[in-house]
Amino acid sequence: MALPLFLFVEEWIDHVSVKLQPTTIDGYKSLCNGRIREFFESRGTTVYDLTGEDLNEFYAYLTRQGLKGVTQQKYHALIHSAYSFLVKHQYIDSNPCDFADRPKSEKYRGAYYNQSELTKLFHAVKESEIYISVLLAAYYGLRRSEVVGIKWSNIDFENGTIRISHKVVEQLVDGKYQEVGHDKMKTESSNRILPLMKDVAMALRRLKHHQDEQRRLCGNSYVHEYDDYVCVNEIGQLLRPNYISAKFGELLKENGLKHIRYHDLRHSCASLLLANGVPMKEIQEWLGHSNYRTTADVYSHLDFSSKEHSAEIISQVLAV
Repeated sequence: MALPLFLFVEEWIDHVSVKLQPTTIDGYKSLCNGRIREFFESRGTTVYDLTGEDLNEFYAYLTRQGLKGVTQQKYHALIHSAYSFLVKHQYIDSNPCDFADRPKSEKYRGAYYNQSELTKLFHAVKESEIYISVLLAAYYGLRRSEVVGIKWSNIDFENGTIRISHKVVEQLVDGKYQEVGHDKMKTESSNRILPLMKDVAMALRRLKHHQDEQRRLCGNSYVHEYDDYVCVNEIGQLLRPNYISAKFGELLKENGLKHIRYHDLRHSCASLLLANGVPMKEIQEWLGHSNYRTTADVYSHLDFSSKEHSAEIISQVLAV
């Protein structure tokens, strides 16, 4: 008897898990045991029954569930990869995903703050425990996992550098989401050493002094497990990535500031660099993108300077 579709996808995830990041495995299994199982199990679809039309109906079902195209593409990619394994090993002749209409999505344009908005933000969050998390994201365009992963041992005050080489993500461990640190970054380009800017260095020194004082005041109540991490609370517990995002949204609302996501501080950093003439290639290296195309795809719509230069050239050439 042929395996049910969702069980096959689950087995494929287990088979390739050694090549995947833990968070990717968790994401795949969530997709598989969620809507993939929900839709195809009720139909009795087995691994060899799937057709392109079945997939089109599945995508229509996801649309009715309120999922956008970019999310539907994750389901498509997962099923396509699993069936590519069957094609490669000659269990089937063709991939049914190739006969379906791949979900489409509009390109996401991240929101961002300009210089004056960031200044107001810094003032609003100055007394918050996520202040340094906001500074690191805005000044360096760091991903949330990179911010939480910053350690004191990564910071060289004497030579003025900060090393991005560790990340912290929330992932399923024994059925519960926990914060897990990884030295393996998203890409090799994510490992980078950046200059320690004056304002950030001052804020870090103040924070380090405060944390030392908290250890003294709290005594045995202080949590020492995360002593080398920068982003901890008053009793030494690591700040959860999801907590930072939630707290960030609360602070914006409380202070009447424009709503953006915490991740949009990364976009804000890039937009300021572009607006001040920094070449896209340098921005790629600053943000830790693995290739130029990624940076260009995300931020080309903000590259005002290149468009103004093109306008000047055309104007001069076609002047009457």
